Amino acid sequence: MTAQHHQISEQQGLGRKIISCLAGENRVIAVGNKVFLSKKWQTFHDFLFSYVLDLFGRDWLEKENSKPYEERHPFIEWYRLAVEDRNSASKNTNNKIFTLSPSGAGQAFLRLSYGLYLLAHNLEIQNILLKRLKNKDKFIGTFHEISVTSAFIVAGFSIEIENKENSSVSHCEFNAFYPLTNERFSIEVKARELGKTSVRDLLYKALKKEVKYFRVIFIALTLEDMKDDKLQETYNEVIACENGLTINGNNTPPAYVFVYNNQYLAKLKDKDSKNAGFMVGYKIDDLKRNSFFKNLRDGFKSIQKHKAMFQVFEEIKIGARIPSTFDGEIPEFAFNPEL
Repeated sequence: MTAQHHQISEQQGLGRKIISCLAGENRVIAVGNKVFLSKKWQTFHDFLFSYVLDLFGRDWLEKENSKPYEERHPFIEWYRLAVEDRNSASKNTNNKIFTLSPSGAGQAFLRLSYGLYLLAHNLEIQNILLKRLKNKDKFIGTFHEISVTSAFIVAGFSIEIENKENSSVSHCEFNAFYPLTNERFSIEVKARELGKTSVRDLLYKALKKEVKYFRVIFIALTLEDMKDDKLQETYNEVIACENGLTINGNNTPPAYVFVYNNQYLAKLKDKDSKNAGFMVGYKIDDLKRNSFFKNLRDGFKSIQKHKAMFQVFEEIKIGARIPSTFDGEIPEFAFNPEL
């Protein structure tokens, strides 16, 4: 791998790279089999800000914005606060390109757009997905599904979306293939509504589904604060299910379980939100916090055995890195003509 290729991969991950060029005064960007262009896009973030609005549709946005505040779709509030972020930051500089500290809503807005871009560029965006996003009752759950899919794409997995229109059988969110180990996984994403659903119930629903491959379960929380004691409590809740949870009287199957909290979704106006979470092997003995290995070799073998999931976990920890340049150049060099 060349230094340039490594640098691009560090910014854009292991999925399909950004395809872009300048045509006169226009910035041209290819997304899947479509081409977008504008004179206004100085950064990749500029493009993303416009891209998600085009997907939702300007007419739909105007219609939602005209509703009373309490009836509006949550995305409208994300958009409003994201615009405030940009306007506030641009007032403090004369430069066309500037840095900003996004609010929780600003993070959510950009991450949704980047997730949709990754899907369209590496797969395709199904109309049913956009329909679910526009349904305010399904919006947050769909957002989490897109976020998890994005992590797998950036981690270098190939994605196969399940056909959920066939209601005769249960479906996971998607299946994922990791080429470095030739493994396939079935991914299920569950979002916890604050105060409504326990982690145990979400785990039960995910384990109950019929899947093609080894199970990977994501449980998304939206808490204003998730300190170490809350993490440990949630971890213990998952581990307790190993012996105390059955499905129709039968033992539950093993699975990789990711539990994570996106604080920015609970604190939309704050600019200091943090993410927290953990990965654990449900009924996988060598993937626990207290897993014991006789020697370094056994520990290394365990890491190699679960290599695919450690790769995904790294992306979850990073929090969906979003490149700002089009070609993988270091931002300080790309946006500063004096360097």
